[in-house]
Amino acid sequence: MRKIFCAVLIGSFVFTLSAFNTLAATIHIPADQPTIQAGIDAAVDGDIVLVAPGTYVENIDFLGKAITVQSESGPNATVIDGGHVTSVVTFTNGETESSLLEGFMIRNGSGTLDDSDDSIVRGGGIYCYASSPSIDNCTISGNSADNHGGGFACRESSAPTITNCTISGNIADYAGGGIACEEYSSLTITGCTISENSAMNSSGGGICCVQYSSLTVTNCTISENTSDGIGGGIRCAGESSMTVTNCTVSQNNTGSGGGIHCWQSFSTITDSTISDNIADRSGGGICFDQVYDPAPTIESCTIIGNSASEYGGGYIAKVPIRS
Repeated sequence: MRKIFCAVLIGSFVFTLSAFNTLAATIHIPADQPTIQAGIDAAVDGDIVLVAPGTYVENIDFLGKAITVQSESGPNATVIDGGHVTSVVTFTNGETESSLLEGFMIRNGSGTLDDSDDSIVRGGGIYCYASSPSIDNCTISGNSADNHGGGFACRESSAPTITNCTISGNIADYAGGGIACEEYSSLTITGCTISENSAMNSSGGGICCVQYSSLTVTNCTISENTSDGIGGGIRCAGESSMTVTNCTVSQNNTGSGGGIHCWQSFSTITDSTISDNIADRSGGGICFDQVYDPAPTIESCTIIGNSASEYGGGYIAKVPIRS
């Protein structure tokens, strides 16, 4: 029971103690509920939906609840398979950091159609709109989106976090093969591997951050991502800002900015290695193009082994910094 009532009799006085004590419950899947979504439906804020090993073919929605959805045995043993129907996991009801997804393989998602524009599909694996959940110890792999964010997409989301995750082998037909951070979002990525993702027709093979958004990437490896346009590893553009700290950006491939491409944005890159990236045109390692004051900061970085077919094998500012 979630409510506990106690009566205490002392002499001629009766004290009723109503301890409306909302005790956190653990809902076991499939022992207590047959599916993960059924567990979420039954949960209230503070509950844990604990999932046994197995493959669950479903698409789940946190429904705005401050709950933990957690696997018992980690992503190698516990799969949520979206069945190529829509995003595997959605957060679109104002979820906060108290909404935690932990320990799953997220695969075979195909994205969510944007209600404001019926031509845009975002977030093959995970889609966040105006929500800021916590994603921890997950593998997001083998997902796709017709437009943005093959693995993960956030839009108008103030503070989502992705921690200790692997985002690999995802495809976006337009931007952000692995991750797309868009439209006034602020995304923090820590301790993650982002590899072998593709943005087929535009930018940001690994990560794309655009439209007045903010990206913080710390202790991550961003490698072997590709884009047919610009920004093989990371692209930051459109009045957005980016801070990259203690990261390795290597073996990414694109047209301009093999490792990193920044356009009309603000960027700080420190204590990082930018190596063995390839650009078909310019800026094999890093390309700064029409970036804003204050000037981009590159400190204590190793930039080595990058190449560009035309110019700027290491890094290049294609035009003067402007305010």
